[in-house]
Parts: sequence; C-alpha cells; structure tokens
Amino acid sequence: MTEHTKTNDELFDELQENIQMLQLSCNNYDAGKKFVSIDIATRLRVLLHDTKQSTSLLSHLGHKNIKFLNTAYPIDYQNLMPDYCLVGISYSSDDDALVFLPFLHTSEVKDWIEFDKWWTQPIYRNGSSTITRKQLILQIANKGGGAHSDGTLSETFYSFSRNTDGWRAVVYSKDEEGNEVESEGELMGNLHYASLRQIAYEFLESISKI
Repeated sequence: MTEHTKTNDELFDELQENIQMLQLSCNNYDAGKKFVSIDIATRLRVLLHDTKQSTSLLSHLGHKNIKFLNTAYPIDYQNLMPDYCLVGISYSSDDDALVFLPFLHTSEVKDWIEFDKWWTQPIYRNGSSTITRKQLILQIANKGGGAHSDGTLSETFYSFSRNTDGWRAVVYSKDEEGNEVESEGELMGNLHYASLRQIAYEFLESISKI
C-alpha cells in the first residue's frame, strides 16, 4: 500500500488540533472534571514522546529546540517528607475537602530550560524514589486508560497516585457535648492528576512562544 508523507502544513494543522484538544481538556479539568487527566496525558504523549517506532509532533516540526517553562520547586533530598514539586494543598469548596492543586501561574519558580532536562526532571520524590514528567505522562497515558489500561503499576507510582503517600483530609467537628472529634479522613488521592495539570500548563506556556 502506498503511503502519503504528511506535509509540514498538515503536521502543523495536526499540532494545532492537539494543542486545542489539550487546552479544552485543561479547561474541563479546571471545571472539576478530573477524569480528563487521562486525555491530557495522551495529548502530551502525542506531542512530546519519541520512540524508535514513533515520532512526536514537536519533533516532526523541529520544535523541540525551544525552551520549556519549569515551575517545579527543586527536590530537597534532606527533607524527611515527600517532595511535591508542582502542587500545593488547599481547601476546595467544590469538594468540601483539602485537595492538591496545581500552582499554574502562581508558582514562584519560573525557569526556561532545555527539553531533555525538563522532560527528565524529577517532580516528585519519596525517599530515594522519584517520578519525572516523562514517567508521569507515560504512566497515565499508557497504563491509566489513555492508550490502554494496564493491570500493574510500579510501587512508586501507586503510592504517588492512589495512596498519596498516606495523606488524608481530616475533618474536625464537635460532638453533642462540645468535644472536638477528629475523623479518620479520606486519602486525598489527586496528587498525580494535579501534577499533570501543572505540566500541561508549562507546556502550553512554552508552545505559545512558537
């Protein structure tokens, strides 16, 4: 079968479509539809991930030589607590609970770095285990239902995404006698999606420079 080689104009149109789909998913995430994180990861993989079998859209168009926005706080290996480099913790009135929230434009860190450094930079650490932007995107896109759903997860990613390192949103209330009562609390659980949303923000800011 004869194959058509896409022109640069066709590839650029495809790039614009993927950017628009990514922005739409980010808007839906911000509106409370956290499940679109799977599509965010899939879009970022198409745009950025190169393998021996496939070439990313940015590589097809020669745009990986741009500088990428880094908003991640640096890893502190002396810290006994885990490092969450792209998110903060805040109260959400929509969820009526404490949640992880992406920094978006409020991050005090704003560096412009080469793609390879940005792609492989750790954005989470627990002990000696780390997760990079690349690993987070591919775990969600490849194993979380984007390209397909996998029955296994690495222990590091499981702790990061499902167990949230044991972080719980504890609720305090008063009993009938006026004594303060502490709930057991639910695992907060959205750390991986909030981190991914921040990565999408970084990418969209970076690609806007083209």
